[in-house]
Amino acid sequence: VMEQITVTVTGGYDACFAVDQALMFKLTVVDDKITSDEIAVENLAVGMPVEIYGEDEGLSCISAVVVLVTGV
Repeated sequence: VMEQITVTVTGGYDACFAVDQALMFKLTVVDDKITSDEIAVENLAVGMPVEIYGEDEGLSCISAVVVLVTGV
């Protein structure tokens, strides 16, 4: 089963990302140091700012390689 998320991207349109093979990390700043924790797709919530890096293979969803959750 392919896990997908839909994200409103810069420019205001929605894009689909396949995240089942992606590495996902939540980044937090503590005392001017960035820490990262690996998370699962179930830990994502509406409104979380994310940066997604992946490959557009011409499918209906872009294949995400890395998902970074920032600013939470």
